[in-house]
Amino acid sequence: MRHLIYIVMVFASCSSVLLSCSSSDSNEEAPLPLDTVKVALTPSFDCLPFYVAEEIGLDVGQDLKLILYSCATKSDADNLILRRQADAAMTDWCHADYLLTQWKKLADKSGDNAKGKKGKPQKTVKLPVDTLTVMPHDNLEMFLFTSRKGRIKEGKQLADKMIAVDRKGCEMPFASALLDSVKISDVAFLINIQSYKLRSDMLLNNTMDAVVLMEPYATVVRKAGSRHICASRIASGKQMGRFVSVGRLEKVRKVYNAACDTINKYGIHRFDSVIVKHYSIPPSVVGGIPDCKFKRL
Repeated sequence: MRHLIYIVMVFASCSSVLLSCSSSDSNEEAPLPLDTVKVALTPSFDCLPFYVAEEIGLDVGQDLKLILYSCATKSDADNLILRRQADAAMTDWCHADYLLTQWKKLADKSGDNAKGKKGKPQKTVKLPVDTLTVMPHDNLEMFLFTSRKGRIKEGKQLADKMIAVDRKGCEMPFASALLDSVKISDVAFLINIQSYKLRSDMLLNNTMDAVVLMEPYATVVRKAGSRHICASRIASGKQMGRFVSVGRLEKVRKVYNAACDTINKYGIHRFDSVIVKHYSIPPSVVGGIPDCKFKRL
């Protein structure tokens, strides 16, 4: 009997320990899911801080999870914002103005009076106009290059020449200002080629007389012998760069600024592998990119 009582006591003690452990495990709080932010980027250097932030985990440090969409053109990034497939984008002021106009139209069309596919009224959620925030920045610089075989060394020689630009973006007023300054704005041809990569290829293949580019593609054509005519961060008296965001502006801004500080501390060439990976430029070219400092948003 004493032996049986001893077994029962041991069993009860073990059960108590097991229940205690189970209760302790169940009371532990599961880690909260990170706030996911989708950012539309183009292959221009103002976007580099976001790529660096993702690569070294600065987003997680701000309780964010960045999902980066690499777009060939700024118009592609516009579409992701307007379709609500991206929460933020790096762009220029011309595209940002377009986004604000389109966003207001979306807000005006939404609401109780919206029509369904069969013409019947359907209730939709009204978009507040002020939910799309636009912030200027000084990290977007544009360069105009001419073909190495074209013998064009200054702006006044661009008469009757073809210049590849994004006609919907700040490249249009940037190039127009140069042509106006040398009084040939009516006799040069601004051709709409939105892809930076395609523009650089066309210049190197002598398909275009001149192109507007940003880093790192500016270095690609510079190292190939193309001639640099001018550069600017200003178009029509405004900073070219813009950051647009739909909500969670401050968190995303902190991530970008932390990445700017990191790049400025160590230099851009500490992140050459990131540039090669995300900008698809040859490793032999990346070392020629001029070191630069990034300004915080």
